[in-house]
Amino acid sequence: MILAAIFALVAASTPAIPCAPVSGDRIRAGELARVSPVFATLDPALAITYAPTPGARRILNAGELRRLALRHGLAPGEITGVCLEFPAAGLDADRVLAAIRAAVNQAEARIELSDFSRHRVPEGKLEFPRAAASVAADGTILWRGKLRYAEGRSVPVWARARIVIVKDRVVAAEKLPAGQLIRSDQLRTERADVSLMALPAIESAEEAAGRKPRRTIEAGQPLHRALLAAAREIEPGDRVAVEVSSGAARLKLDAVAETGGSAGDRIVLRNPAGGRFAARVEGRGRAIVIAVGKGKP
Repeated sequence: MILAAIFALVAASTPAIPCAPVSGDRIRAGELARVSPVFATLDPALAITYAPTPGARRILNAGELRRLALRHGLAPGEITGVCLEFPAAGLDADRVLAAIRAAVNQAEARIELSDFSRHRVPEGKLEFPRAAASVAADGTILWRGKLRYAEGRSVPVWARARIVIVKDRVVAAEKLPAGQLIRSDQLRTERADVSLMALPAIESAEEAAGRKPRRTIEAGQPLHRALLAAAREIEPGDRVAVEVSSGAARLKLDAVAETGGSAGDRIVLRNPAGGRFAARVEGRGRAIVIAVGKGKP
């Protein structure tokens, strides 16, 4: 208590030192001239000495100021100590929301901010890069960002929010077994709230029809691109229209696929009349054989 009283007495008897704001990593002559007129004749953009960090102050006593003045060819004369501070303040919710909304860039998005950085930061541009967002354990989005200030400097910031977008999505109208082609009548479209970080949902039935689930999809479950595999043009057991080309001669026949493939793949076909042969997939249910030399293709 005695020490506290002494410190209070000293503080009360110490004359206030005028404090000028700075905004970069160097104290400029123009900033210093606001509290020490001897520097007013210098180029205002001239760097004089190091600035305090954001939220801090730096006291330059009379001796330091005199040495700085002489270094730049000035006659210091009567000079007193000065204070320079780098202003900083806490973020407010409106500012954080505005920066997140700019990053989301979707007018219909609903953003519920639950928490954000509480430390003091300087004036500058608040940014939340889309790539720096991740889903937290409670389902909210943890977004790490930065506040840019001065000449290429920045301080880290963060925010936690629920971000929901209302959009169309395709869901299974019935159970979709793994590996079986999806028909349009097995799907329905609904409008729903979707988290910003959810898997990319399929938005039209046309995009899903004709593809195959990688695993069984239950009725009512939304369809995501990661859950579906593109159907091959030919699957085992399909009937295939085959064109055999040998020079100027052309032969067409129907065959049954024993192996499946996509356009450009080689597959094995069975001729109902007997025998197996290889062909190249040309499209849905179509294949071609190019015979070389004599004999059967």
